[in-house]
Amino acid sequence: NQNASKLINKYMDLAREALSNGDKILSENYFQHADHFTRILTEQINQKKERIFNNSSSNLDNQNNIEKKTESIIEKESVIKTEDIEVETK
Repeated sequence: NQNASKLINKYMDLAREALSNGDKILSENYFQHADHFTRILTEQINQKKERIFNNSSSNLDNQNNIEKKTESIIEKESVIKTEDIEVETK
């Protein structure tokens, strides 16, 4: 991310300098380079957002699985306690 950002700034500065010197063709070349790295940076940001979303979805699934397992254990313990009580009363 930092490299793409630095390259965008570098080529934008070069493009402005070339434009101020009257070289429109060179400035357009630099603007195209800056645009290229802008697209790369945008793609990197989108991939990072997707990874974060997938991780949070995965964490939510894991949390749901933990809750289900906990409920199952509680139910089993309840059944065991109920069986113990019935045995004691007989």
